[in-house]
Amino acid sequence: LGALVRRRGPGHWTRPLLGTGFLGGFTTMSALAVQTITSDVATAVVYLVASMALGIAAAAAGLRT
Repeated sequence: LGALVRRRGPGHWTRPLLGTGFLGGFTTMSALAVQTITSDVATAVVYLVASMALGIAAAAAGLRT
């Protein structure tokens, strides 16, 4: 990612997109996977559905602003 930023030149969106958005997605999905695997089935389903629904709702709210 650092090479990409150096190559194309840092825009005002580059650092937040790559640092928070792209890499943050990996940590969020790995945490979701661990929590889902280590919980009982009912808790895992509720956690998975709630995480996805809230994530989509947050993205939709962000697009409206």
